[in-house]
Amino acid sequence: EEPSEAPSGDVSVSDIWAAIEDAGEQPDLMDMDSLLLTDLYGMDAEADLVEFVAKMPLMSANVTEFLIAKVTPGHADAVKAACESRVEALKGGGLYPSTVELVENYKIVINGDYLLFCIAENADEVVEIFNSYTK
Repeated sequence: EEPSEAPSGDVSVSDIWAAIEDAGEQPDLMDMDSLLLTDLYGMDAEADLVEFVAKMPLMSANVTEFLIAKVTPGHADAVKAACESRVEALKGGGLYPSTVELVENYKIVINGDYLLFCIAENADEVVEIFNSYTK
C-alpha cells in the first residue's frame, strides 16, 4: 500500500479531537488548560506546545486521558518525557485495580510536530485516527 501523502497545510488538533470523539464513546471528560497541563505533566505548556487539546476524567474512578498537540519544533522529546512522567505519577497514585491495565497500555505517538498521548479503552482506534490526520 502506498504511504499517504503528508497533509497539505496544518492540521488542527481540534479537528483530530473531534474525529476521536465521533469514533467512540468516552467517559465524562473535562478540558485541561495550559496551567493544569503544566502542573500535571511537568512541562511548560506555553513554550512546548503550539496548540493542544487535553482532556482528563471528571471522576477519579476513571483514568481516560488525552493530549493531542502540535509541539513546538524541537520540543517533541521533552513533551514525550512529560507524558511518560504523567503515566508514572498515575501509577503511583493508588489506581483502582480495574484501571491499572488501562494506564499500562497508554499510547504515545509522534508524527512530525504532532503528538498524541492517550489512556483509553479504544487507544488503538485513537492512534489510527491520529495517524490518518498527521501522517
